[in-house]
Amino acid sequence: MWEKFLPTSLQLQTAAEVLSAVFVFLAGWIILANWACVFLSYFGKKHYSTIPLIGGIFGCIGCLLSPFETLNEFWWVPLVADIATIPLLICTLVFLLTYWLRNR
Repeated sequence: MWEKFLPTSLQLQTAAEVLSAVFVFLAGWIILANWACVFLSYFGKKHYSTIPLIGGIFGCIGCLLSPFETLNEFWWVPLVADIATIPLLICTLVFLLTYWLRNR
């Protein structure tokens, strides 16, 4: 009786494809917005804040959900492409190291 409510493999594959496309689109939009914020803050007179980690994480999820094996292998590229992810992690690491060295 419950078999008619269970999704088929084609439905699951289609859902993964749609979710992958949504996550990659959102990641691309956020990554471009982060780069625009950095560019406008550097060359303009006003400061714009970036959205840390979200673009990189959404891109990783989108790449891993993708049905294309080539895209699965490059799951790490959105983390590197997002200006608000790697610098944030590096600054956090430097802050924690300096805090630890000062308070030993």
